[in-house]
Amino acid sequence: MQKIELDAIDFHFEDEASQTGYHNGEKFTGIIFESRDGNYSEYTYKKGLPNGRSYVINESTNAIIEDGIFVNGRKEGKHDRFLSDKQITVEEYFQKNILQKQRVFDSQNTLLKYYSLKEHMDREFYPDGSLFFERIAPGEHHIEDGTISYILADQLLCNRFEYISKTNQYRFEFNDAVFLDHVKQLNAGYHWYPVKWFIDHLLKDNPSLAFEFLIKLLNQKDQYFIGEAAFYLGEIGKKDAIPYLKKIVSNTEVGAVQPRFPEVPYGALSITCKHMNTNGERAKDAISKIKKQHSFLRRLFNITE
Repeated sequence: MQKIELDAIDFHFEDEASQTGYHNGEKFTGIIFESRDGNYSEYTYKKGLPNGRSYVINESTNAIIEDGIFVNGRKEGKHDRFLSDKQITVEEYFQKNILQKQRVFDSQNTLLKYYSLKEHMDREFYPDGSLFFERIAPGEHHIEDGTISYILADQLLCNRFEYISKTNQYRFEFNDAVFLDHVKQLNAGYHWYPVKWFIDHLLKDNPSLAFEFLIKLLNQKDQYFIGEAAFYLGEIGKKDAIPYLKKIVSNTEVGAVQPRFPEVPYGALSITCKHMNTNGERAKDAISKIKKQHSFLRRLFNITE
C-alpha cells in the first residue's frame, strides 16, 4: 500500500463529514503519515476518504493520543483520545459519525463524564466522582431537549426544564437555600450557568435576596463570580454595596486579574456615580482610588481630576 507524507496531499471539501484527499490529481488510496511536534500520525485512505484505522502516538513514549476507525470518511465504532494538557482519557463510540456513547476519565481513572444517546442521558461529575450535572430527555426526545439538573453538596441546586415556545423561555426551579448556604463552594468551572440563571431569577422576583446573594458572591474566591457580582451590583446601583466593592478593588489578589475583569471597578464606579448628588464625598473618594489603579476606566468614563 502506498505511503506518503501529509504535505503531499491536496484536500478539498466535497463531503460534509470530511475532506477528500488527492495526490497527483487522483483520489488517494493508501496511508498518509506525518511527524510533527513529537507526535507521529497515520491515516488510512481509500478513494480520497478515511477508511480504516487512523491514529496518533507520542514518538518518545509510543503512548496513544488518538485511535479510531473510519468508514467512508465517517467515524465508526470505538475511538480513543488522550488529552495530555488535562490528563484525561476520552472513550467514544460512533455510528455513521454520530456519537452514541462517551466516557471521560481523569488520570486516577475517576469517571468525569458519561453520555449515552440511546439512554437519552448526559452526566458530568466532580473530581471526587460525585454528580454535578445531569441532562435526561424522556422518551424519543433528543437529549438536547432534556431537563438539566445541577447538583452541589449532594443537593439539587437547580433544574432547567423544557423550552416553552409560547413565552420563548425555559422553565426553572431553584433551591435558594443551597445557593446561599454553599456560595463559597460555587465554582465558575462547574456552576457558571446555574449562577447566571439564579441571579436573573432573583433580580426579577426577589431583589432584596438578589442583593444578599451578590454580596456573598462578591466575597468568595472565584474571580469570575467576583466580577459578575460586581457588575450586577453596579447595575442595581444600591449604595450599600460601595464599601464591599471598595474593599474588593483594593484587594491585591483581585487587582492582579482586574485588567481581564473590569466588572469589579466598574461596579464600584457605576454605583458611586449614581449617588454623587446625595453622597458626593464617599463617591469622590471611591472614584479617586479606582482612577489611580485603573486608567482605562478613567478614559472609558471620561473622568478628570
